[in-house]
Amino acid sequence: MDRSNSLVIVSMVTGLLSINGPVAAQEIVKSGAIACGGAYTTRLNGNESHNTVYVLKNYNSSSTITVDNIQGWDHNGNAYSLGGPNTIPLPPQFRDVLLPHQSSTFIAHNLFPMQSPLDALQVRIDYTLDKPGMPLQANFVHIVNQSPNDNQVARQLGVCTAIPAGID
Repeated sequence: MDRSNSLVIVSMVTGLLSINGPVAAQEIVKSGAIACGGAYTTRLNGNESHNTVYVLKNYNSSSTITVDNIQGWDHNGNAYSLGGPNTIPLPPQFRDVLLPHQSSTFIAHNLFPMQSPLDALQVRIDYTLDKPGMPLQANFVHIVNQSPNDNQVARQLGVCTAIPAGID
C-alpha cells in the first residue's frame, strides 16, 4: 500500500472516531431509558448459580436522576416490574433517586422470582432528570457461584445500552 492510501484510511478512521467515538460530545437529556442483559438461573442439579448485579450511576454534578420504572423479561418473554405500578417492591437498599454522583444497585433475584429455571434476561430502566444533564449510566455484572461453599468462579462485566427516544 502506498502512502496516499494509508493517509486516506487514517483520515477515514479519525473521522469515524470523531463522529461516533470517544471524542463525541456527551448527550444531554431530560429523560431516557436503558436496556441491559443478564442471567438468573441454577444449573448442575443446583450446584451452580448465575445471578446479575445491576449498577446505576449518576455522573452529573448538579442534576438528580429518578428511576421511574424497572421492567424485566425472562427468556420466555414473561414480564416483571420492580418499583413501578405493577408488582415487586423495591429492595430497601435500592436508591430510586440518585443525587449528583450517587450510585445504586439491585440484583436480578430482586426482580425475577425463581419459579422455574430462568436464563437470559432483558431489563429496561426508565428514568427522568430534574434538569437537563448526562444520561443515567448502567453496567451489569454476571456472577457464577458453585456449591458446596458458594465460591465465585466467574464474573463478567456488561455495559447497558441507551434506548433511543421514541422506541418502546
